[in-house]
Amino acid sequence: MVEAAIIPMVMGGESQPLDVGRRRYRTTSTRKRALVVRDRGCVWPGCDRPPGWCQAHHLDEWLRGDGPIDLDNLALLCARHHHDVHEGGRRLQRDESGTWQVHLDLPPPRTPP
Repeated sequence: MVEAAIIPMVMGGESQPLDVGRRRYRTTSTRKRALVVRDRGCVWPGCDRPPGWCQAHHLDEWLRGDGPIDLDNLALLCARHHHDVHEGGRRLQRDESGTWQVHLDLPPPRTPP
């Protein structure tokens, strides 16, 4: 039996896909170019790493099923800050003015038995 799925997609100029729903994990080269134009490098506050040193980061984790692969859910981070987010318990968020903020996500305190 053949399986099919409908995937929502937003197209940019020249029919280049920008937002492709949740069927893919990795970003496309077109979407990465759009990230470079928008973010201009690592968005971590105070970091000046250029786009060539950066990776696309999912703000809402794709693997947990939280986030789509679209520009609103992606940000450029250098390897150091990308690691800080995934391994250091930090979360990146853009406020209403467009300023990036870093939050420390601590695990809930343990209650003794």
